[in-house]
Amino acid sequence: ARLSLDRGARDRMGLNLDDIVEGRVDAQVSSLSDGAGQHYDLDLTPARLTIPGLGWVKGAGVPATLSFDLIPVEGGERVENVNFAGEGFGFSGSALIDDAIGLAAAEIERFALRPGDSMRFSMKATEAGYAIEASGEAFDVRGVISDATGTGEGTGGETPDIAVKATIGQAIGFNGEVVSNAKVALVISNGEPTDLSVAGTLRGRPLRATYRDTP
Repeated sequence: ARLSLDRGARDRMGLNLDDIVEGRVDAQVSSLSDGAGQHYDLDLTPARLTIPGLGWVKGAGVPATLSFDLIPVEGGERVENVNFAGEGFGFSGSALIDDAIGLAAAEIERFALRPGDSMRFSMKATEAGYAIEASGEAFDVRGVISDATGTGEGTGGETPDIAVKATIGQAIGFNGEVVSNAKVALVISNGEPTDLSVAGTLRGRPLRATYRDTP
């Protein structure tokens, strides 16, 4: 089946994606060969996509595709063979959708938002949001900095609490600055960064920085 899902159609299907997707999504849906689920091929080119917390936006008209298998399990659905692809960005992996809370867990490989990114991460739902553990060879953190400091585009809506622990071979910042062997811990609560620590090497010298927002 071929579907064209605008916001109204997504709302009728119970797909609350307003914080991530804006505009039309074209979809082709087919049954898996064993009959135990469905395969989805989505053309995201017409839509504007936003990844909250990472300061990344794909504009409408920029080519991107998403494919995955949706398999029913007790209490929810398993999402397998996820592949999101565009020029210079994309990821693959799997996820678990819980009927009560929505996205419950994810395992993501080959995560890249900009050329040169090479990361992987696991994510689990918490009471108020998500806990993320990430590692990889390189990641451009400019979008994260812009989003955390309020200089990016943002989503304009409610955002989940996020706790991140990351080990990055090269954390790439503004003006070509690079922190090597970076270890980062970040807590975002109610859309605002409340706890941040960074350790690594900058310009050949040890770097350590901490930030804590307390009442």
